[in-house]
Amino acid sequence: LEKLLRSREPEVQRAAVAARGGIADPAALALLRKLAGSRDPAIALAAIHGLARWAKEDAKVAAELLHDLEGSNVDRKIAAADALGEGGVASSAGAIVRLLDHREWRVRASAILNLRRLRAREAIEPLIGRIEKEEGRLQDDVIDALEDLTGQSFGFSPANWQGWWRVNGPGFVVPPPRDPKAPPPADEGGTSSGYYGIRVN
Repeated sequence: LEKLLRSREPEVQRAAVAARGGIADPAALALLRKLAGSRDPAIALAAIHGLARWAKEDAKVAAELLHDLEGSNVDRKIAAADALGEGGVASSAGAIVRLLDHREWRVRASAILNLRRLRAREAIEPLIGRIEKEEGRLQDDVIDALEDLTGQSFGFSPANWQGWWRVNGPGFVVPPPRDPKAPPPADEGGTSSGYYGIRVN
């Protein structure tokens, strides 16, 4: 891998960085932290993704990822959110929640996905607030995340979600992740219906 990392071919370097991310040893960590600052955006992003393995247990890594999360570079912001979410860094949930209001849809999509990965209770109310603000795929992502984080199904009705949360929010404990093979939760009075497994507003 070290020889591949020194290759003059960018594609070879990127593949080597991705492979390095799967190796759990201090040398790999040091190299990935260094490569996260590469001038080649693809190599830097691959290295940031590779840091997910250490993000939960290494405070310095988590801090570096949070720095990218709050920076201005959209691609690094997304990569950092993914690494923090995949790494299970629960303390990053608040920072990721703030990305739900980002102007760039790709950032919001990453925030929704990684709040779901983190099983973050503090994400539920902000996600409910995004139902009316998003449309298309992102609105579907919001609903899927809410159903997974709560075990409830109120379709695309913000009022029903808000009413349920007002009653059940205090003391609510996020359940384990939903089995992807399990049927979706039964609709509890929302405004959606199904047609051959496709959600319809």
